[in-house]
Amino acid sequence: MTEPKARRALGSGPWFHDWFQSASSPFVEPHWSDGGKFFVNYIAHPMAGSSYAYIYRQNDPLAMRLEFGQPGYFSHLAKETGIAALSSLQWEIGPMSEASIENVGMPPDRYKMAWVDMVITPSLGVAWRAGEDAVDRYVIEKLERKIDSTAGKAAIRILLNPTRAMANAMAGQKPWKRPARP
Repeated sequence: MTEPKARRALGSGPWFHDWFQSASSPFVEPHWSDGGKFFVNYIAHPMAGSSYAYIYRQNDPLAMRLEFGQPGYFSHLAKETGIAALSSLQWEIGPMSEASIENVGMPPDRYKMAWVDMVITPSLGVAWRAGEDAVDRYVIEKLERKIDSTAGKAAIRILLNPTRAMANAMAGQKPWKRPARP
């Protein structure tokens, strides 16, 4: 009896083969740069890492109301870094990733899959998130006391906390939402 074509294509066919070829690129021919623009690698990717961290935080009841500088805040950043790193790895080389869907890193273009995205996204992303929390606590809250307009307060929150706004939108919340203060 012959194996069904779909099972053959997924099990031993080109999809798995191409995915593994693509995903192995940073390990087979390690290099830092993927040739991407500075803005993409060092601004946009960290913003994505920050959004991953915020999404994790939104779903962790123990961390939802942690404010910048409070006891437990910085130890929770380590958990968020791990989640952001796993999210970044999934996006780069996971089963639903650039490597599996687009075959980024497939020979002969192995240089398009590099370590920059897998390191910078979570590390600078969580630093970005902590920076937004600091801005929220020490800048936005002071500005909000001087602004009477609800729309103005919402705009300040979105503009000065863009990755929190993105995470809120992804959760189906208003982008300017802030967890209730303890």
